[in-house]
Amino acid sequence: MPDSEEYTKIKSVEFLKFSWCKVLLLIPLMSVITVFIFPLVLYWKVTVRAKWIYTSVNSIQDATHVLILAGFNSYNIEAIHD
Repeated sequence: MPDSEEYTKIKSVEFLKFSWCKVLLLIPLMSVITVFIFPLVLYWKVTVRAKWIYTSVNSIQDATHVLILAGFNSYNIEAIHD
């Protein structure tokens, strides 16, 4: 690759599906129990957000989002567009 281009090496990809059940039931309950610290943790930590808001699926056809582990152990959640 030319030196003028920037790129990031992708280490792993995990397919995720948005879970309304978790969002409507578990997150409000955990927010009240933890005195609203839990939503801040969800905002700051991508891995926690992936575990608590999404469900892991095996195929890209079932997935609504993708969890990407890139270089320097940086995580990112991206939506899959049709």
